[in-house]
Amino acid sequence: DHGKIISNDQFLIANDETNASLEKKAAQAATKLLIKTLPEFIAGKIVPWEQDHAAATFTKKFATADAEVDFIHDEPLTVYRKIQAFTPEPGVWTRSFPGREGKRVKLLEASMEQNMIHIRKIQVEGKKPITID
Repeated sequence: DHGKIISNDQFLIANDETNASLEKKAAQAATKLLIKTLPEFIAGKIVPWEQDHAAATFTKKFATADAEVDFIHDEPLTVYRKIQAFTPEPGVWTRSFPGREGKRVKLLEASMEQNMIHIRKIQVEGKKPITID
């Protein structure tokens, strides 16, 4: 985003945060901040300030190809973080899922324990989602 700042806030992001839970947490924080800030801004009590452009980061819109993972070459933490970030959209997928190599498999849920990824839910191309015990 570009432009001056009238207010900001911070909140903690848990290790197991997902795209959906982070979106909800950010929306709740933004709502509280807006309720607090808007009356002060309208009353002229807040002077907007320039953001630190040197600290700004840039990204692109993620594509389906960005969400592909490879169980052979990718680190477990990388796979886990992609699942947490890209679910539900654009959706993480692989063609190297153990026992289903060569088939496109969506990775829908996972957990991470002691640097080991545990895939909890998948969807094989053309099939319904299944939970893995």
